[in-house]
Amino acid sequence: MLVVGQNYFNASRIKWLNGSLDYEISTRMVVRFTGHEISTRIVEYCSNGLLGCKISTEKILGCKISTEKILGCKISTEKILGCKISTEKILGCKISTEKILGCKISTEKILGCKISTEKILGCKISTEKILGCKISTEKILGCKISTEKILGCKISTEKILGCKISTEKILGCKISTEKILGCKISTEKILGCKISTEKILGCKISTEKILGCKISTEKILGCKISTEKILGCKISTEKILGCKISTEKILGCKISTEKVVK
Repeated sequence: MLVVGQNYFNASRIKWLNGSLDYEISTRMVVRFTGHEISTRIVEYCSNGLLGCKISTEKILGCKISTEKILGCKISTEKILGCKISTEKILGCKISTEKILGCKISTEKILGCKISTEKILGCKISTEKILGCKISTEKILGCKISTEKILGCKISTEKILGCKISTEKILGCKISTEKILGCKISTEKILGCKISTEKILGCKISTEKILGCKISTEKILGCKISTEKILGCKISTEKILGCKISTEKILGCKISTEKVVK
């Protein structure tokens, strides 16, 4: 039983009245009440070993948050355990730390910078593995711009999202894309249609400006018939452009179309 004094109480025996459980502490535990903060002396552990680990403290105090109240802050826990990794070992995973602190940013405050997290986990990708996807990082930080701050530039985000515009920014120009893919039609495959290229460049004429002339497309593919091979038939070109007349506009005259078909 616990006998309460003026500012503290002494406990020489603690009983659980639920059957055969009867634990005895070998030395007295002195608990001093000072407002909302509690200071506790080291306690000898019970003979059955149930109090022989940190979990026993949580059982006595009722929850882990109470430990932080005793020590005044979570950083003190790291001082006792010697390193932050030990906290993760006790909790079983890093996400639990975020639950206690309320957000991932608090981890960065404790460690001083996000790079330290990568040092513990070994690489940044491991963070994505824990959270399941990179978007979750944006949810924690509250906005996509924060990702750019961490990565240092927007281009890295586009790599993850798969946008073609990012390829042009990385390579420095659209022509480099054609060099990698081998032909301009590959751009249409990625974007789904040729019109999307015009949307990016602002107008179809811009393609000719980049290549220098329309004939350059044929030089890359080797011949115009190759377009039909990739698309499967000439009608598919008309479907992309919306009408047959557009083909004539590209080729300059209807006779050129007949030459290709023949």
